[in-house]
Order: sequence, then structure tokens, then C-alpha cells
Amino acid sequence: MLELPKTANIKGKDGKMHVTDMWTYWMLQEGVIGVEPDFLKTNDGKQPPVVHVDSTAPLYSDKTKKLLTDKIWGIYYKPDIEG
Repeated sequence: MLELPKTANIKGKDGKMHVTDMWTYWMLQEGVIGVEPDFLKTNDGKQPPVVHVDSTAPLYSDKTKKLLTDKIWGIYYKPDIEG
């Protein structure tokens, strides 16, 4: 990717250097969240920016109730009320 390194040397909590992948690719899933039309609008009435939330709470499937991850995870939300 862009002729950049595939790995990076990262110092761990143990003080030792570890080789880790530089890039991680994730498959994104789009969905719809129902909110009121004025939810998160700016003070001047414009549409809000993208909201990014990270969580350390376990993430469970709402369909199967199966644990998806117990590691940190995040979600991006972009209200697109105006289409």
C-alpha cells in the first residue's frame, strides 16, 4: 500500500520491541439508525460530522447473542438525514 512498510516495530509494555502488521483491513457493514431529525445537529443547524465511538465493553450479536469480541472495538456513525 503506497509503497509503505508492511510491518512496524512497536515497544510493548514489557519494554521489548515487537514486529506488528502496519495495516489491518476490516470489512465495514452499513446500517441505519433511527434518530430524530435534529439529533446531533450543529449550533447553526447544519448536519453533524461523523461520530466515532470506541468501547471496551464486550460486543454481542443482536441476532445470535454470540460474543463477537471482548477486545476494544469502535463504530462510526454519520447521520445522513438529508439523504
